[in-house]
Amino acid sequence: DLNRQLSNFTIYPNPVEDDLNVLGVKGEIRNSQLLDMTGRSGSIHLERREDVYYGNAKDLSPGVYVLRVVEGNSVRQIKFIKK
Repeated sequence: DLNRQLSNFTIYPNPVEDDLNVLGVKGEIRNSQLLDMTGRSGSIHLERREDVYYGNAKDLSPGVYVLRVVEGNSVRQIKFIKK
C-alpha cells in the first residue's frame, strides 16, 4: 500500500535544533536537497546509520524547510522546522 509506505517517511525531532534523523527510507538515498520557503535550494549531507539517516542541521537558519530525497526511482519530500 503506497500511502502506508509514504506515511513511514519521517524526520525527528521536529522541530530540529542540531541533528535530524530521517526514518522510513527503504533503500539508498541517491541525492538530497533542502528547500526553504522562499524556494532557495541548499544541501544537507545524510549519512546512513543502520535504518536511520542522520544529518547535521546546526548551521541552518531558523525557519521551515522541505527535505527532498531521491531513493531509487522515487522522490520523497517532507517538511520540517529548524529552531
